[in-house]
Amino acid sequence: MVDKHIWLVLGMHRSGTSLLASWLHACGLELGGNTLSRAYNRKGNFENYEVIKYHNEILSRNNTKWNIPIDKKILISKPNKEKVRKLLKQQNKVYSGIWGWKEPRTCLLTFYGVI
Repeated sequence: MVDKHIWLVLGMHRSGTSLLASWLHACGLELGGNTLSRAYNRKGNFENYEVIKYHNEILSRNNTKWNIPIDKKILISKPNKEKVRKLLKQQNKVYSGIWGWKEPRTCLLTFYGVI
């Protein structure tokens, strides 16, 4: 079961999602504890590393990447579906069921019905 208190910051790369995520984090929303700071965004992207790993794994199994046009259906295996359920349950326990994530691949995978 997935708790209803999971907030998602949706938007494609370089669209202001880091700004929104930083504001939500400053207001107290837990975003997974990993800000993945980079030279172009020293305060961090506020992206949950576990979610990134999961999304990249799905894309890799489908022989594609987030930054190239996708012209085929993205498939997700039953074990990967169970993996995301387990990840959500684990994060719910850690953050008392009130948390969220910002990860641009979420838009891509939501579009294809993975999430």
